[in-house]
Amino acid sequence: MTNENILKKAIEKVVKHGWKDKNKYRHLYTMIDLFPKMFFEKKEYYSIIFSHDFAKAFWGTKKVCSHTGLEECFCQQENIKWIPTWQYHLQIMILKEKPLRYIKKFL
Repeated sequence: MTNENILKKAIEKVVKHGWKDKNKYRHLYTMIDLFPKMFFEKKEYYSIIFSHDFAKAFWGTKKVCSHTGLEECFCQQENIKWIPTWQYHLQIMILKEKPLRYIKKFL
C-alpha cells in the first residue's frame, strides 16, 4: 500500500468517526492528487496526522495503560497512568521514522 493510499484511507476513517475539519482534509486530497511527490517528501501531512483532533477520531478516547496501551493492565509499576488511546498512540507514532506505516496497522 502506498503512502497516498494509507493517508487517504486514514482520512476516510477519521471522517467516519466524526473528524469535522473538512477544510483540512479537502486540502489534503488536493495536495495528494496534484503534488504527491512534493507532499510526501516535505512531510506536509505531519501537521494533520499528529493533530489531537485527527488522533482522537482515528484511535478513540478510551483510557489505556500508559505503559502497555492496554485497557486492562497488570503492570507491576506503582506509577501507572491511564491516558486516552489517541494520546498513547501519538506518543508511539512520534518516535517512528515512518509514521504512516504505524497508522497502516490500524486501518
